[in-house]
Amino acid sequence: MIVRIYVTEHDGSREAGRLRLDGAAICIESAMPGDRRLLENVLREPILIDDEGRPAIIRAATDPTRFLENLCWTYFGSYLRVSKPEQGRAHGR
Repeated sequence: MIVRIYVTEHDGSREAGRLRLDGAAICIESAMPGDRRLLENVLREPILIDDEGRPAIIRAATDPTRFLENLCWTYFGSYLRVSKPEQGRAHGR
């Protein structure tokens, strides 16, 4: 499973990188070296979801699949946006 992270800059939107589920862990694939810190920060922050009418906190380290599945609903702003999860592997791996 892969999600793409996009950032908006003065000249438009660009892909900052991808978060890829690899077994039981999430791997970071940054587009440029400077983007790695942004992607690490996204992974570090827990997300809040509605779990059948009750709030639930999801962390990348403890529930990586649910984290990636729900990340697009957390980051959909004008600066940072996350794609819906895609199946498959990034960069032809």
